[in-house]
Amino acid sequence: MQLQPPDFSKLMVLIQFLPLYAVACTFNLCLYIVILPRTLPLIVPPYASLELHQCREWVSNICSMITASICGVGSIVGLFLTSQDQKFYILEVLTVCLTGYWLCDTFFRLANLRVLKKPKFQYFLIFHHLLGLAAIQITVLHVEMLNVKLLFIFMELGSILINFRFCLIDLKVDKSSLMYESVSIAMTLTFFVTRLVPVPYMLYVVFYQCFGLDLNCTASLKPYLLFNAIIYVVFTLLNIYWFYIMLAGSYRHYRRKSVTYHV
Repeated sequence: MQLQPPDFSKLMVLIQFLPLYAVACTFNLCLYIVILPRTLPLIVPPYASLELHQCREWVSNICSMITASICGVGSIVGLFLTSQDQKFYILEVLTVCLTGYWLCDTFFRLANLRVLKKPKFQYFLIFHHLLGLAAIQITVLHVEMLNVKLLFIFMELGSILINFRFCLIDLKVDKSSLMYESVSIAMTLTFFVTRLVPVPYMLYVVFYQCFGLDLNCTASLKPYLLFNAIIYVVFTLLNIYWFYIMLAGSYRHYRRKSVTYHV
């Protein structure tokens, strides 16, 4: 693998996205500050009885679910398109959507650090958002390996049920109930399909075809692709760890339930 110095002029492409990022951030700010705090008590009456830190987390969770739904559906549509121009257009739209959410959620968590619980978890999410922001910007610098980029965004689909389960926990839904168990199983399966199943294909295309065989990528962009690849490997290792936590939690839950049933 031969790396050329990065072509920094490519970064100028991002300037044209600044107005779109501003629009996306404005939309998310409206959700965070105005729309959700006023509508959630009407849509979900128990929301009004939650503690302040839970209310703030709910706002973030709902915004995450909205973004994940858009990105999940959009990436699936993009993967089935045959036109490279259409794929790239979908990628640009989803990049704007994700950038707006990650920026707003980062500022939201920084502004509410004293209110939100588990400060280490908050800093971890901020770190996750910043890594994601850096990686997603590089995806629009070139039109190569579009399916890999869309699969990277497809991972967001796994966030929907994770956030929904957090909401069920705040509502103190019985963990032995059919709803909670169904959501937990669906969450684990969705997480596996969206975040771990695509890993072999993505590693094959990026590391073997691009860096190993010099296919599907130009030399001047390889430094950016390598940066993205490192971030993706970090995310993949984290996803493997989270999937292990999900499996271990499910095992402990059903083991306790089985013991209780037999007793």
